[in-house]
Amino acid sequence: MAVSWRSRCDFFMLAGHSQGGTSPPLELAAKATSLVKFAPFVDWPAAVFSTPDSPVTICVMDDDPLAPLVQQAASGQKAGNRALAVQRISPNGSADGCQIFYFEPDSQAGADIAEALRNRPVLTVTSSDSDVPKPAIITFSVDQNRVRFDIDNIAAAHAGLEIGSSLLALARNVKRVP
Repeated sequence: MAVSWRSRCDFFMLAGHSQGGTSPPLELAAKATSLVKFAPFVDWPAAVFSTPDSPVTICVMDDDPLAPLVQQAASGQKAGNRALAVQRISPNGSADGCQIFYFEPDSQAGADIAEALRNRPVLTVTSSDSDVPKPAIITFSVDQNRVRFDIDNIAAAHAGLEIGSSLLALARNVKRVP
């Protein structure tokens, strides 16, 4: 999982900074870009992929305004030698085949799917728009007009995921494995 310093800087600039404050459209764009940029920093168990060239699939709820932005950000991108794919999930759908799953904190269907994914090798991601804890490994927040994120590395380890030290270093807070 060798990632250059330039890649780290590009990630930080795309995920965390905006000119003149974060507006909702810019916040969504930063989150979409971040979801795509997370993929190269995560190691999944080999059994997650059916073939050596299977894509890394990012799943988003179909009605989420982030979905088209994630599709745009993932277009033509890769995580190592794997292409990135985006799958939109209906409220009654399944996240089978997803390696990354994003859901809004107010989406009960998304939270239910994320709960079903607990301890499975899926990087679950949400936003912290409420004080109610969500079943997610990475949680976005807006802090001083910047999109930041926290990582629950204990939950990642339980899910069989290894998050690279470069991504951990960029997180605002990390719940570390003892």
